[in-house]
Amino acid sequence: MKDVKGYIEANKERFLEELFELIRIPSISAESEHKPDMVRCAEKWKELLMAAGCDKAEVMPSEGNPVVYGEKTIDATKPTVLVYGHYDARGTSGVVENPAFRAGGERRQDMGTRRRRRQGAELHAGQGF
Repeated sequence: MKDVKGYIEANKERFLEELFELIRIPSISAESEHKPDMVRCAEKWKELLMAAGCDKAEVMPSEGNPVVYGEKTIDATKPTVLVYGHYDARGTSGVVENPAFRAGGERRQDMGTRRRRRQGAELHAGQGF
């Protein structure tokens, strides 16, 4: 576990930047004007999968939005693990714009402060995040 925590800490800035790059893409699947953004987000996921060590990653068109597929074979005789996720965001129709959803440098400090406050509150409340 120590190695995992060390790896996370050593790569934290990269992880955050990758996350913020994804957040900046308005991949709102319910709004047709964002179709190009859905494709751009799918391509970004493909890039991230390959950078993470996948043997293969591809963006496959569909009747709706593109599907992103990646695979990494460690040992063909071992069981397969499937991970599923979606990369679209909820539309903003009727939602007041909140600066908390902007992924910029000025927000990073605020996020760290909030996280520390939240962690402190959880310690006092005895709850996990």
